Amino acid sequence: MKAGVQKNMEGKLKYNNMHKHRCRRPTFFTQIILSILFLLYSSAVAEAILHVKTNGDDANSGSSWDLAKKTVMAAINASVTNDEIWVAAGTYAENIEIIKEIALYGGFKGNETAREQRNFGANVTALNGSSSGTVVTISGGVGANARLDGFTVTEGSSDYGGGISISGSSPTIASNVIKLNIASVSGGGIFCSDASPIIIGNNIISNFSGEDGGGIGCWRNSSPIIANNWIVGNASNYTDTSDFTSVGGGAIFTTAADLDGSPDKTCVAFPVIINNIVAANGGDNGAGIRINDLNFGTATVTNNTVVANSGTGIYWQREFSDTSVVLSNNIVVFNAWGLQQRGTTTFQIRHNNVFGNSLFEDKTDYIALPDQTGTNGNISVDPKLANYKFGNFHLQPDSPCKDAGLTTDVGITWKDIDGQNRILGNAVDMGADESDGTFWSTAFPVIHVKPDGNDSLDGLTWATAKKTLSSAIYAAPSIGWEVWVAKGAYPEHFYLAPFVYLYGGFNGTETNRDSRNVLTNPTFIDGGGNKTIVSSVNTGYLVSALDGFTIQNGGVYTAGGGINPYGVGGYGGGIYINVSSPRIANNVIRWNSLAFDPMLMISDGGGIFSRLSYATISGNTIAENEILDYQSGRGAGIFCALSGLMIRDNMITENHSRYGSAIYCMSSFPCIKNNLIENNAMYGPPVYAGSEWGAISLYLCQDFIVEGNLIRQNSASVGAGICGQAASAGSIVNNVITANAAVNAGTGQGGMGGGIYWEVPLSSTADSYITNNTITMNSASDPFLGEKGGGMAVMLWSNTNKMSIANNIIASNSSGIYSLMYPPNLLSKNDVFNSPGQNYIGLSPGTGDISLEPGFVDGISGDFHLTPSSPCLDAGSNSAVPAWLTTDFENNPRIIDGNGDGNAVVDMGAFEFISMTTGLLGDINKDEKIDISDVILVLRIALQLDPEADCSDINNDGVVDISDVILTLRMALGLDDWRPCI
Repeated sequence: MKAGVQKNMEGKLKYNNMHKHRCRRPTFFTQIILSILFLLYSSAVAEAILHVKTNGDDANSGSSWDLAKKTVMAAINASVTNDEIWVAAGTYAENIEIIKEIALYGGFKGNETAREQRNFGANVTALNGSSSGTVVTISGGVGANARLDGFTVTEGSSDYGGGISISGSSPTIASNVIKLNIASVSGGGIFCSDASPIIIGNNIISNFSGEDGGGIGCWRNSSPIIANNWIVGNASNYTDTSDFTSVGGGAIFTTAADLDGSPDKTCVAFPVIINNIVAANGGDNGAGIRINDLNFGTATVTNNTVVANSGTGIYWQREFSDTSVVLSNNIVVFNAWGLQQRGTTTFQIRHNNVFGNSLFEDKTDYIALPDQTGTNGNISVDPKLANYKFGNFHLQPDSPCKDAGLTTDVGITWKDIDGQNRILGNAVDMGADESDGTFWSTAFPVIHVKPDGNDSLDGLTWATAKKTLSSAIYAAPSIGWEVWVAKGAYPEHFYLAPFVYLYGGFNGTETNRDSRNVLTNPTFIDGGGNKTIVSSVNTGYLVSALDGFTIQNGGVYTAGGGINPYGVGGYGGGIYINVSSPRIANNVIRWNSLAFDPMLMISDGGGIFSRLSYATISGNTIAENEILDYQSGRGAGIFCALSGLMIRDNMITENHSRYGSAIYCMSSFPCIKNNLIENNAMYGPPVYAGSEWGAISLYLCQDFIVEGNLIRQNSASVGAGICGQAASAGSIVNNVITANAAVNAGTGQGGMGGGIYWEVPLSSTADSYITNNTITMNSASDPFLGEKGGGMAVMLWSNTNKMSIANNIIASNSSGIYSLMYPPNLLSKNDVFNSPGQNYIGLSPGTGDISLEPGFVDGISGDFHLTPSSPCLDAGSNSAVPAWLTTDFENNPRIIDGNGDGNAVVDMGAFEFISMTTGLLGDINKDEKIDISDVILVLRIALQLDPEADCSDINNDGVVDISDVILTLRMALGLDDWRPCI
């Protein structure tokens, strides 16, 4: 791989005659599968051999190395059926076309006399498309004896088939590296239409498509055999903007449909996908494999390892015609989703291991189909891969996948991904690797970087450290590695890579990552005033990381000064994420800026831009980022589109943009949890006019969660704390929303919804919950227009809209709840206590609502815990609490008996009242605190020197042992929160 990706979409091929091919049902595929290896390792006797070298001459005959031609295309033109073309190492900047049964072989040094003498690993033979058209085009009805073998096919760019385009033919594509190609529509690496190639033994990596088939895209009457390939780090649905086309298939896409997606009843597809590694790809609706409308064909998907893909591992659907899939002996693990069906299809799922697929810590192994675990040989257990996080997908000897496959689904001549016999034990193993009993090391290399390092060194120690992060990322000591970066400044822009993890905060002497200290050893990645410092594109699902850095000066940061907002805009001032899901943790992301760009018009994501991503963004300080586009700038802190980000435990402060100054998400389902979101707003006059939408802005979002955040002192015209526009089926729970101001900074007039503004669209089909929040001291006041919901404003377009507002404390705001049109369908058990006559504007009090001073411990100082005499204790509605919500703002149990009457009823507000009479876990001496004396007492109990005491079983596992001592020590040191003993 290399830093950067060519994105020129010119040189497009047209398929004007493609639709003239009539489609026929293919022959029975079992016999073809059994002959794969014969086709791979044998070929027809050559009529003649033509030679090509970079220093050759096209006027030569090509009959020997001494008389080699200079270009591959010249040799093709001089060839006849059954000729071979041997190509020596080097780079050939060509776009070639194969329309006859000839075999092209790369990987020669330039002196061989037999094909078996070549070494295509050592003698890299590159066909480079120079970002202008498809690199290799194969057509004319050629069959399996037409062959492309041993080449690197790279930097092609076209509508269909950036690397290789195959139409009306069935060639063999073997032992190639196909990388860094782009198709604006389909088939970034390989495109097939009315074609059934044998694609075997290739490395298909880091290719892109704008719609479907990032690695391989097959259409119409195409029944490819895709076997024994590494298909890693490819992406479908890729575009530089936040636009979207919902197709998919990051690694593989196959369908019998026409190129415009419409059905063609004369076409049928029988794809065979076997023994592949499908890892770290990205795309919508099938990041790994997508199977679509086969028109009564059947997809055979057998013995693949599908892992860490950013989206669904294997996805199939019926939209227009019947689709049948047979999934057997596969390992589908650690993807965002596992197996997913859409529509009514025919499927056989047998002897697969589907495990560890999850999003937001929720199990997602099977979507829209029954869990198959325990039936037909399907299991769901850790497969014991050697180390998938670093790209080692071999099975350990004790893997439950060993001998767990169905042998009758395997051809007798098959080899595994390493070229070993496919069956070595009593039965075939699951996945692409057949275990031979080898125990695989779980170790991984570490590359070191220091400001005074040297990129020519190997980086394997601090003494041989490299100088730049870019060099370390692409050092390639193995498939995956960590990069440890010593304190100092690194003026760089670079791309993350799959299975590579960057860690800052080292002094430069450590031998253990846990010994680093990111606070005392600040590690700066500085953009020098140029935007997009770190890019993450097709790096898979949580198999790359950026951890412990200060990422700054991506763009020229102004802090609102000056009178000229114009300059370079775009996407991602600090970090740019596209069809990729890295872990972004423990960083400071600051002073990044996107200007008002009159050419691009829209600027998104001052600190972080993400699109089609399921990244985890945690433990960061995201502060003082800006978007100077005062008309439409979105997400100065974080921008997300078409994404399911986990945004948790961050400090997001003093960011500045017109819309969503802290977080802006559109058409997404984020989980925004346990963050501090404070003092975010667009700059004011004379150049700017403040924020239009609030600190957290959710537009066209569904199934989102905003939980446990402290949202304070933000300002915007609408929804200063949280602004939901056409958002539905989400949850706003357990938040403290305080001191936010809905105000138009440009005019000075009051806005609407100081704490929350929520608009529910007519299309909403599921409840949105605003539950158990503490909403206080917010304002939405205008001296002329009056009050518009200091606490909350809601806009419901229908009296059937689904919204539940329950168990909240809405107190000491300039006014309470303001309803523009229809009231929510559930308004219940809230404490609405604000200015007299201003609690409810445009709606009536809800059932069980009260209007009493809530009894905070010290509301003026920001302590919104409830006192024992609070009227909000045990005053909520248990039925209004979502079933998944089991804890409060401080992670204490959500529903307990707070008033001691014997009934556990939820309190109003974000905090569940915890009486000291219940005790604290670990407070053995009952002094209402946890300190070293309690640690000693728990230790004595664990050593059986003292009898067990109340509240000493910290982890509630029924025994007091060393783990409880450690947990008590962590609480005594302030590393973990104190918890009640209940």
